[in-house]
Amino acid sequence: MTRRFPGIGAALFATATLAASLSSASPATAAPRASAQEFCFQSSIQSNETKLYVSSEIGFGGAFKGLLRARAGSFGDWEHMALCTEDDGSYCLKPMVNGARLYVTAVLDGAVAMDARLQARGTACSTWEKFDITQLPGDHVFSIRFRANGKYVSAELGYSGDGYATLRARADVVGPWEQFVIRAL
Repeated sequence: MTRRFPGIGAALFATATLAASLSSASPATAAPRASAQEFCFQSSIQSNETKLYVSSEIGFGGAFKGLLRARAGSFGDWEHMALCTEDDGSYCLKPMVNGARLYVTAVLDGAVAMDARLQARGTACSTWEKFDITQLPGDHVFSIRFRANGKYVSAELGYSGDGYATLRARADVVGPWEQFVIRAL
């Protein structure tokens, strides 16, 4: 059974462990708020298939700066994510490595192998930065669906090199590559 969790505060994910983490989070760990409607909390995101953490590739240049990839074996600065709720029940992501200034968007530019790639490049949480997060069976396991195209986010585990485990909003159904472990910090 899958459940969608709209709302703010402890109802974010409605799992006892994560809800307890959120309700006990101190203001010092909360991310900066972009608007009165938004509540952000620090989190980690891992591919459930590989257990690798999602990183924001701020070291990449050009069109791929801020690309999100599930490639880190340990949690560090590039793996801190702010997960923000919106009044419409959607969520926005902001990598904390860039000071939580840029929102994650799915770039729909027709680049065949990299179309719908997730990158930190949006300046506000609007249509191209909104996601739905749905709880799946398992400990802190969720799917992430990009609202603008209705596709689930996948970690591209078949890619190699710098493209390995790139996050893309391209799947019609949830399989192993579309499952993520999300925990509040």
